[in-house]
Amino acid sequence: MRFILAIVISSVSMLVRSTEEVISAPNEDITSRENKLREERKEFFRIINGSSKIHDANSKQKKNVKVIVQMKQQQTRKRDEDTAVNILLTRASMKIDSLGIYAIDLTYNELQKLQNDPNVQSIEPDSEVSILEEPMTESAIKDHVRRLQEYAPWGIDEVLQDRNFWDNLTPNGTIKICVADTGYDLGHEDLPKAPDVIGSNNPAVSENWSYDGDGHGSHVAGTIAALGGNDKGTVGVIPNNKGGKFQLIIAKAFDKSGSGDESDILKAVESCRLNGANIISLSIGSSFYLDASAKMYQSLYDQGILIFAAAGNDGDSSYLYPASYSSVI
Repeated sequence: MRFILAIVISSVSMLVRSTEEVISAPNEDITSRENKLREERKEFFRIINGSSKIHDANSKQKKNVKVIVQMKQQQTRKRDEDTAVNILLTRASMKIDSLGIYAIDLTYNELQKLQNDPNVQSIEPDSEVSILEEPMTESAIKDHVRRLQEYAPWGIDEVLQDRNFWDNLTPNGTIKICVADTGYDLGHEDLPKAPDVIGSNNPAVSENWSYDGDGHGSHVAGTIAALGGNDKGTVGVIPNNKGGKFQLIIAKAFDKSGSGDESDILKAVESCRLNGANIISLSIGSSFYLDASAKMYQSLYDQGILIFAAAGNDGDSSYLYPASYSSVI
């Protein structure tokens, strides 16, 4: 049952926006943004290799670099209370202690200390991640005119084929699906309310989980769980809470800009785990592979948590992450 549910949720996570969707302006040119990110990543490795332009005495104290640090396993660490790691990790903006993964904003000198510390497994740039959605076309805008009765977007029938699929099925135990995205429009007339939905804030994001200034997170949540039979909006894949056996979990990953850092996503995903998620939906992506992220998702998979991520809308063969990690579907 759980596997079937997961496949359904994964398949529809990128479909048309649900009830009262936000019509957004076209996204920033993807190629331009990716080129910028690649240059930032090259600069990071130039810093690591000692060939960066910021190495002059006046600037290397001022230039800060956002990194994700992966520590060695506890049994292999050198016991030294005064290591640079112990000092720097007190400033970490994101901590997943169970995996030894931390996000830190460092000066050049601090980065060099960390690079030379024997307790450090890896240091990687805290790369940008963003939601994955298509710009609104003229035909799509016309399709978003509010309807006067409940309807099911084409994607629901495309995935379910039998819209009454869940009617005679009851899950064993409670199924919890976590959406890590831009938030949730709590109070929306066609979205679940407490106790069928819970959420958690992200220290790196100034907005509450129950606010969605972009609309993308509410769209994904609505595709999964928009209420059915209320003659309003649209119908989700799982339109009701199955007698209290289905719960939606919202993890705040981004603010209304729809983008953030890799560490923001990892923190949101960790909150999914802590809230007991069986399935995690990630309609987000980045062009860059990170060892720390691969370790995080593999750990979740090993715990029996299924992670589904969007592969993007470009229709090419390029790799996007987290979708391309071996532990993510």
